[in-house]
Formats: sequence, structure tokens, C-alpha cells
Amino acid sequence: PTMTVLDNVLASTSGLWGENPVLAVFARTAVVRQERQAHTRALENLAAVGMADRAHSSCDMLSVGQMKRVALARLLQMEASLLLLDEPMAGLDAGAAASLAVDLGRLRDAGKTILVVEHRAAALVDVADRVWHLGNGRITEIEGRRA
Repeated sequence: PTMTVLDNVLASTSGLWGENPVLAVFARTAVVRQERQAHTRALENLAAVGMADRAHSSCDMLSVGQMKRVALARLLQMEASLLLLDEPMAGLDAGAAASLAVDLGRLRDAGKTILVVEHRAAALVDVADRVWHLGNGRITEIEGRRA
């Protein structure tokens, strides 16, 4: 929580050569170039979730909704091909939940595959391709938007 938003996202970058002491010394130019690219990508990922303006803020100064956006930026930084989200709207007020749904729709439109488990499924109907409801031991499909 005491790291900056940018450092928090950068920490999720995997495969950096600078993590290897030998490469850090003997491939310094490549390490610096790779770290610069990771930095640029982290800023792009923060922009994708609406947090670029908070890049240098300490994470302990963020709201619950903003921390959820930072978590999404970390997933994007890891270049995950499938985003698995468990209750991303938990603890959010209606406005923040609606804003997060719009962001998830933008990520979907950018080609990300997203699987969400959410009690507030109604908030996702407009952005989800498919919505299923589990109730009384039965699964029923609720129409989502169609691509």
C-alpha cells in the first residue's frame, strides 16, 4: 500500500532481465531499454483503466474503486490473455460500479477476454456478451449484449 500506483503496476511486470544479476551487469543497455518499455506500458495500462493521473500517488491514498482499477492495470501489465475477476464491484457504490463496467467493456472491445463472477450481474448486462445466473441450483442465461 505504500508503493506508488506506477510502482505497483511495474512490480507485476514479469521476465525483466534486470531481475538477473548477471544480465543486469553484462546486458545493461538491453536491461535499461526493457525497463523503459515496461514503464511506458505501465503508463498505458494505467491510462486504460483511468488511473494515469494518479500514477505517482501512494496506493494507501486511493479509494476502494481506484485500487480495483490498479489491480486491473496489474493484470494488463502481466499481459494476461484471460482476466478472471471475482466480485470486482464489491464495495463500490452504484456510480463507481457503473464506471468500472464501462471500463470492462472498453477492455473487452480492445480484445481482452474477461470472466467475471459478480453478485451485481445486472450492472454488467450492457457490457457482457453473455450473463448466466445461478439460483436455486439452476443456471439460466440472461441476455447480454451480442457482439
